[in-house]
Formats: sequence, C-alpha cells, structure tokens
Amino acid sequence: MQDSDFLLEGKRFLDPFAAGSWTPNIDICETRNRVVVQAEMPGVDFSDVSVTFQGGNLRIQGIKREPAQSQKLLCYYCLERRYGKIDRTISIGWVVNPKMARAHMANGILTVVLPKINDQRGDTVEIQIKKK
Repeated sequence: MQDSDFLLEGKRFLDPFAAGSWTPNIDICETRNRVVVQAEMPGVDFSDVSVTFQGGNLRIQGIKREPAQSQKLLCYYCLERRYGKIDRTISIGWVVNPKMARAHMANGILTVVLPKINDQRGDTVEIQIKKK
C-alpha cells in the first residue's frame, strides 16, 4: 500500500466535524442547598471560558485552541480531539441565586455551583384588605 492509498483509506475514519464548534459533556447534581454543574473541558484554558446565567439557563462559552504544530506534521491519519468554539446551554430546573454562583476549573473540569433559593411561587401569602 502506498502512502497516498493509506491517506485516502484514513479519510474514512476522520470526523468531518472535528474542527469547528463542540459541546462539552456535563454532569448535573444537586444537594439540599445547591445545584452543581460540571463540564468536561480538557485542554481549555480557564481564561478562554465564560459562564453566564439568564432566564433559568446556564450558558458555557469559550474556545479550545489547537496547540502549535510542527511543520513536519503535514496531515492527520486520525483526528478525534475537538478544537474551536465551545457553546453549551443548560436549562436549570431549580430556583437559584446566580449572583452568588461561583465557578472554577481544575484538571480539565469546569465546576459551576449555583446556590438554591426558596421558590415562593407556590407559597400562600395572606394579603390584608384595608377599608378606604
């Protein structure tokens, strides 16, 4: 088999969407007082990530940059790692206080902690009626 034949055969295994945007895998768990979202972000620098909360949705955005490559690497035979824009929106089904949220990255995992607050939408509150 010649090199060119190997390259053509190898193209069948390459993911055509390997470059561009990607969505990190997440875990969501809760304790009595908080909701914790963890996202796999291997190889992503924390300065390239932003986390926002709006309308009950947590949004993780950023970019995973390709490492500098040697000029000796002319082509790939296999390309499974993802690079490019990161964008993931997660609907949070609890009432949380985003102003008290905190986030950190360690060992390729982004952890976002959202403190819960009491949902008072179902509470019965008596409203006094005054005579005018």
